[in-house]
Amino acid sequence: MEKYNIPISACIIAQNEEKYIAKAIENVLPYVGEVVVCDGGSTDNTLSICAKLGCLIYNRPFDYHFANQRNFASSKCNKDWILWADADEYFSTAFLENLSKMITKPNAAAFKVWRKSIFDDELRGEDYQWRLSKKNKTKWANKIHEDMIVDGGWYYLPKDLYMIHEHTMDKQRWSNALYYNINNGINERPAENIKMEYLDGEWRNV
Repeated sequence: MEKYNIPISACIIAQNEEKYIAKAIENVLPYVGEVVVCDGGSTDNTLSICAKLGCLIYNRPFDYHFANQRNFASSKCNKDWILWADADEYFSTAFLENLSKMITKPNAAAFKVWRKSIFDDELRGEDYQWRLSKKNKTKWANKIHEDMIVDGGWYYLPKDLYMIHEHTMDKQRWSNALYYNINNGINERPAENIKMEYLDGEWRNV
């Protein structure tokens, strides 16, 4: 597919995402001017995959503060608008084909996108997430479950312009353990075999 000539940087923060990141990059690559990856210290094949796909790669050791990582990544983007994706996310064709309309909306600075979370091939949840923002009008906040500070107009996109968040329940439980650590001031990645869920009003290893 021929690249669309629109002023958007796709931006992904990642660490040890070799299983998922190629799909995320290939999904957005035809529609953006560049793909920027901020790597927090991968020890698997994440960086080689990104390099082969032509991404601009920047290294910043993860300091257990996701907004810091995203704001650093934003500073490395060369386009006026940023399309944010996690390494295990991809966008519907309808969403991607409407990007040029979104960024020309008068006074628009950011958009929330409807996200469907699919774990082990089952729909586990749906929500809105910040995923398209004007670089000089937005900033990320919060260590986990990041929010966006927006200087200007922002909008919810129709739910038919959606994105998919897809991985396994084991990966989600591991992510829960990481979020638990950060929320409790434990600045370390969980062991790869530690998985955690919120059950009966408390966090438990499973």
